[in-house]
Amino acid sequence: MCLIYLSCNDPVTGKLTSSFLNVHKDELLPSVLDKAYELMGLAPHIPIERCRLVEYNIKDKVMDQSFDLDEFQHQTIGQIVGSARVHSSFKLFLETRKENETFKKYSHGGINLKVSVVNLSTGEVGPAKPVRGEEGWTVGELKQHIGELFNISLSSCTVKPFDSKGKISCRGQRQGRI
Repeated sequence: MCLIYLSCNDPVTGKLTSSFLNVHKDELLPSVLDKAYELMGLAPHIPIERCRLVEYNIKDKVMDQSFDLDEFQHQTIGQIVGSARVHSSFKLFLETRKENETFKKYSHGGINLKVSVVNLSTGEVGPAKPVRGEEGWTVGELKQHIGELFNISLSSCTVKPFDSKGKISCRGQRQGRI
């Protein structure tokens, strides 16, 4: 059996909710998704076609790897979690999307960072926000991603180590906001 710690944003309140889902290790991913969908009570708010399971890092509150049905539909939950985790709790997030959105792909091996924006005029450091970088990205690609997330011009953006805990700071000014 696989004990899954399942989290999801409640479709009505938007609050993060969690529950335990117990499934047999030989169940295929579509069956586990059906059970997770039912357990979290997403019907009638969100159709199951707009849901998927994602490995979730509770400590950092970030997604680690997405399990899209087109790629993982023939795999069992035991194959996905690996033999080392069959008897312990595995953390999944039941992710939803809006009708016109597509899911972002989370690949195994990405890096989770906390990024703060520093206003150079005032020296004010904004709150750290979780940001995911994918394995193999160049520094330029990471800067572009951070710039898009924080609405910062790449020409005024510098990525620097912030401290020994892996936090980085993107020094720059937001366009139109200071």
